[in-house]
Amino acid sequence: MPELIVETVSPGVVALRINRPEKRNACNQAVWQGIADTVSGLAQRDDTRAVILTGSGAHFCAGDDIVAYNAAKTSPGAAQQHRDAIQAAYSALLGAPFPVLAAIRGACVGGAVSLAMCCDFRIAHTSARVSIPAAKLSLVYPTDHVQRLVHLVGLSAARRWLYTAEFVHAQWAMHAGFFDLITDGDVVEAALVFAGPMLDKAPLSLRGSKMQLNAISTNTLPDVRDAIERQIASIEDSEDYREAVRSFREKSIPRFTGR
Repeated sequence: MPELIVETVSPGVVALRINRPEKRNACNQAVWQGIADTVSGLAQRDDTRAVILTGSGAHFCAGDDIVAYNAAKTSPGAAQQHRDAIQAAYSALLGAPFPVLAAIRGACVGGAVSLAMCCDFRIAHTSARVSIPAAKLSLVYPTDHVQRLVHLVGLSAARRWLYTAEFVHAQWAMHAGFFDLITDGDVVEAALVFAGPMLDKAPLSLRGSKMQLNAISTNTLPDVRDAIERQIASIEDSEDYREAVRSFREKSIPRFTGR
């Protein structure tokens, strides 16, 4: 069986399922790179409307496969390739021009918390539990991800999560603002329903909004303001904008294509 399963779960919606249940879906280099390559490929298609990232079995993901990474560290080049694959996965999720949802059940640990935070929304099963174990491993969690964590749960909760490395269960994480929805049913199905109102909206508009929100959440707006302004200007010359005007005049439902 492949370690990353890609399946269409609804028209325009693709689920990526990390498929290493014997490792609690800890990601090796191939899986990290697979996430990056798959999401980047879907971003080139006009028909992709959303992606749902999830895990096989009882858990979402246990983060990086430490055993695989330690083996790679025997070669500086291999270790760097492993780290590059992790960053590529994060960048692909953040840069995807469509909504990305994490559908989380069971453990969401370490690098998996970063994966989840690089998604636009996090949908949790009642079994979900979140932990950042850096303080148990004598590591420091990456600054970009600490910044995202603070934006989601606030400074005080972020301190507690990082200082204690404790598991935070679904209801507490929801209360803190980490999760957007909790379900006791099929978490992928819940994510699909959650994404429903977004699927028929103008893809170019969602892309522009995502660029803005990502920049605001990381205090990088000055660095990307010109790119955002170009995106805004290009939308007014797009087929989708003309379609929106036409449908408004005719009082019909617009059919957006992302062009």
